[in-house]
Amino acid sequence: HLQVFLAESVAFLDDETASCATVLSEVESGHKVSVFKIGKNIAAISDLPLAVGDTLIVQGGTLDKSSIRIKKDGDEIAIPLEIAENLWVIAAE
Repeated sequence: HLQVFLAESVAFLDDETASCATVLSEVESGHKVSVFKIGKNIAAISDLPLAVGDTLIVQGGTLDKSSIRIKKDGDEIAIPLEIAENLWVIAAE
């Protein structure tokens, strides 16, 4: 998985918008972001309640640190950490 993650990271270097991207797990609470890219390491892509372009508000991690809580369209969703680490986002306006 690390090889795929690093390959995706390096691919962003030539793209001005992508160079501003980070993974969801690195975003602090209260920040509004837009899904930029769904990483190739996410196996259960069909079960993911998110799509490229969705706007999210990061609520923070769960107490057991297994998930990142977000708000999407007013609904609170817990995104498992292994997915949040492979979900690329950019700052939303």
